[in-house]
Amino acid sequence: MFEKDNRDNLLGSLEDFMIKDDKTGPALGPELVKVMNTNFLFRPSEQIAKPLCKKNHRPEHCPNMVVPRINEEIWASLQKKSQSMDCKIQKAQSIVLKAVTPACHLLDKLISTRKSSKLSTDCLEFAQDIVILIQLAFTDLSYKRRYHILPKLKTLVQTLV
Repeated sequence: MFEKDNRDNLLGSLEDFMIKDDKTGPALGPELVKVMNTNFLFRPSEQIAKPLCKKNHRPEHCPNMVVPRINEEIWASLQKKSQSMDCKIQKAQSIVLKAVTPACHLLDKLISTRKSSKLSTDCLEFAQDIVILIQLAFTDLSYKRRYHILPKLKTLVQTLV
């Protein structure tokens, strides 16, 4: 009985998360809609992605905007499969950091010009939302890395004790 209830709760929470009831916000212009609908179906080519990643560097005075490193001793103790999975997640985190960089610069510009011009507060709010959502994706990837490595680490610690 408990397993069935637990399974139903899990499936219910998955259902809640799925897109079926995904609410929509204000409409975008038709040209942008066409581009976005096409672009979100495919991964950008390396010819586009590499220059963008090289162009956007971590802002000065932001030492925490980096992909977290794993302790070398822990890394060496992980199986190759776990290391490979972690490297893939690290790459995703690196791309998220590259994406948040221009969003942070945009937000900074919007904040600094807010008082000197009649800048729309909507633009400021959108930029702030971008930064927060990208930060959420980044930290979620960090937690996934920890979740993936923790069981391997516990096994290692048990063998050492």
